[in-house]
Amino acid sequence: MIATSERPTDTPDLGSVLRELRRRRGLSQLDLAAAADVSARHLSFVENGRSRPGRELLLRLADRLDADAAQRDTLLVAAGHAPLRPGATGAVVDGIGGVLGPGDTGDTGAPAASAVEAGRRALLSAGSPAVDTVVVATATPGRPGRPAAPEVADRLGLGDAAAFDLATVCGGFLYGLANAVGLVASGASERVLLIASDAGSPEPCPPWTTAARQWLAGAGAVVLRAGSADEPGALGTVVLGTDARRAVPSAERLYAASLRAMEAVGWTAGDIDRLAADRGEPEAVVALAGRLNVSADRRLGPAGGSAGLASSLARAARDGTLAAGHRVLLTAYEGDRTWAAAALRWPRLRG
Repeated sequence: MIATSERPTDTPDLGSVLRELRRRRGLSQLDLAAAADVSARHLSFVENGRSRPGRELLLRLADRLDADAAQRDTLLVAAGHAPLRPGATGAVVDGIGGVLGPGDTGDTGAPAASAVEAGRRALLSAGSPAVDTVVVATATPGRPGRPAAPEVADRLGLGDAAAFDLATVCGGFLYGLANAVGLVASGASERVLLIASDAGSPEPCPPWTTAARQWLAGAGAVVLRAGSADEPGALGTVVLGTDARRAVPSAERLYAASLRAMEAVGWTAGDIDRLAADRGEPEAVVALAGRLNVSADRRLGPAGGSAGLASSLARAARDGTLAAGHRVLLTAYEGDRTWAAAALRWPRLRG
């Protein structure tokens, strides 16, 4: 417990700030405690200064109170934690959902069904927060002049959220992550729902093996919010690049991008718990795993299309292959066009 006399005079009182936010939302202590999965007694102790909450609990309370970035920082500083801003703000994966193959949506006749269902599951996993931007990464965008994202956002009941498509084929999910990180870190969006889906595509990323075709009917989605590098779910720099002339072999491109992504978060190859790869060129992925000394039992994928990597992550989360705290290296390479890599500390998911 920190006595009032030990608190700097310019630091707000945590209990007062928390009570005011709670009252503005019309919530009782019991209501907020239930929403944040904490005991009402503990919350009472926090508000009267008898207990100082950890960073994770405080951010969870802030989420349930719909606190904006400035209000979150006020709560963090009042509790003696570092603020999310300025400079330290990044993106944190807060929820994930996936449709893993044919028949998993209950509405396989609609091209957007898998994208909508994956988005719905990701929102539930994140606690159904308000989302102000929807990004749909796809190898099969909507009809000319009719992008898929606005339709998906509407079917998810997200009101007037901004919505747009990205079409970078097998690199779609990671390119989508880069866009989402930029939106969140810049403050342009509080939360972004990123959906990767190729449902309805004839052959988006040929040649397809029989095993890889299942991903055509799949989709994966994540919810991202502002956060800091020490939080579960923290996403490092997304390294992107293109090489239309194929001047350098695919394996070299993947390896160089992976090293840059790991360097950004202070990892070495020995720190990797899981390597998640989009399909692009399977031989390049195998070569990358070899150079990083990642055994076959620690690899996810390779899958294919914009949805492949996202679907792989959703499946691994569902079956327990991915666990909270795992250090996951995400990679993608789409033939002679794009490559990407990023480091992700796997979050503690609600469901």
